Order: sequence, then C-alpha cells, then structure tokens
Amino acid sequence: MSLFSDHVAITNLIYRYAELADSGDIDGQGALFTHGEFKGMFGGHTVDAKKPQRIFEPPLKCTTMVSRGKKHIVANLQIYVADDGNSATCRSISLPLQEVPGTKKLQVIGVGRYLDEFIKIDGEWHFASRQLIRDLTGDLSNAVPEEFLMLTNTDRGPTPGASDDDS
Repeated sequence: MSLFSDHVAITNLIYRYAELADSGDIDGQGALFTHGEFKGMFGGHTVDAKKPQRIFEPPLKCTTMVSRGKKHIVANLQIYVADDGNSATCRSISLPLQEVPGTKKLQVIGVGRYLDEFIKIDGEWHFASRQLIRDLTGDLSNAVPEEFLMLTNTDRGPTPGASDDDS
C-alpha cells in the first residue's frame, strides 16, 4: 500500500466511525475497536471482540446519544504514518450537531478532539486507540440523558495553551 493509499484507508476508517454513530449502529462502532480501545469521556475501555458494543455501556448506556437528528462531523485530519508503514496516528476535530426537537434549527452539541492511533494488520488499517477530549460543550439537554449531564463537568481534557496560573 502506498502512503497515499494508507491516508485514504485511515481517513475512511475515521469517517466510518462517524457514519455509524449517525445511524445508531453501536455494534458497528464497537467492531471498529476489536483491535484496540476507546478512551472516551468516561475513561478507557478495552474492547471485547465478542461484544464490541460494551465501549458504549458503562457507566451509561449511550444508545440515546446516537440517534436520529444528529450528525457527527470530523475535520482537520492530521495523519502521520510511521516509517515502517504499520502504524499511524491522527489528530482531528469532532463537531457533533443535532436538530433541535420540534424545530428545523441545528445546534452544536460540543467541540472536541480525537487522538487516534492505528495499526495495520494483514494489510488493513484498524483503530489501536481513540481518545476523545472535549474542549467546548453546547446545550446537551436534547442530546443526551440526564445522568450524562451530571458527569460532564468532570471529564474535560487539558485546555491548549492554559497554564496553572490561569483562573
């Protein structure tokens, strides 16, 4: 596989995750991590290949977070393939949108970053890990269950450029 082909395959894998999130296919999302782990807003979970959807269960089953009226945009992909061609990393921006129920208005649910690692197995790229860092949070009241809202103030990643002196 050429460097260009590697970039295309990795890009398609990243976009496939968003597509599966939009369609509510939790099993499909989980299957993308059968060779890795997802480190989301609730900490890291190693994925069991026999039950990949478990990454979206504890401590909150997130089936209501991936449903109609939502669109996950991933942008600003920065892909770096290792010299040996068997591993890669990518930094990208996550921008989930939702249609406000009962209206035709769109709103931003939040803005975050994905820090991804990939591994090539038998010529195919797979997620080795994905970390989601939430940078900004919009109105989540129509997006996620109430129990999620109680957790959202404790899971923020580091703020770029912030120092210990910032208050």
